Amino acid sequence: MLAQVVGFGALFFLGRWYSPESFGDLEVFLRLTGIFVAIAGLRYEMAIVVEDSDENAVELTRLSLYLNTAVSVLLFLVALVFAKPLANLFHLQNAYVIYFIPLVIWLTASTETLVLFRNRKKQYAKISTNRVATSFSATCYKLAHNWVFSPLVNGLVVGQILGQVVGFLQMTYRLPFKLFEYNKLAFNKLARKYKMFPMFSMPAALLNILATSMPFFIISELKFNCSSIISSSIIINCIFSILKFELI
Repeated sequence: MLAQVVGFGALFFLGRWYSPESFGDLEVFLRLTGIFVAIAGLRYEMAIVVEDSDENAVELTRLSLYLNTAVSVLLFLVALVFAKPLANLFHLQNAYVIYFIPLVIWLTASTETLVLFRNRKKQYAKISTNRVATSFSATCYKLAHNWVFSPLVNGLVVGQILGQVVGFLQMTYRLPFKLFEYNKLAFNKLARKYKMFPMFSMPAALLNILATSMPFFIISELKFNCSSIISSSIIINCIFSILKFELI
């Protein structure tokens, strides 16, 4: 809950230091990354917790990381070619935001994969610390950005990227195996064993995230200036995330 409280407390200041357009760019950025984070590993990461063998769980972790990398590289190539049309499509104030989406997809999806591995090992303190470190580092940068760097650059987006970098590095610290060892035989075996995850879990996850994200994309396509609506939704989402945590 601390991670949500830190972010919510900072909104009082961020709402006065950043324009509605900056918040709108951030929300579209988060929604686009969220869609691909949900499917970047083809949902094989969900098998990490249920696998009986610790050795196979490690290989599943590596498989998911390789898939995250492949999807992110592919999306980066798409961004290089279609950055401006995509920025116009989503009415982004800064087109450069598109270039960073694949990076954040890789960082976030890889971090979530490692979180599942840590969860398997019952390292709950590590996971909790990761959430706080990610939120705290991102929030501190967002608060400091306009005082130190050019306001022409969206500090909300840069802060989000920095938070994900910190989260990924914290989650890889003292990891009990090498991240990118390649074992083709094990990957093929486990991919066949858990083929139900990309066949059924991935479409379900994609439909779920699209259902929650479509209203924001529809709003972004409206002809009137809707940045203030989108920025207000960030505050509402933050409040609901805290209330949801309390109810759980």
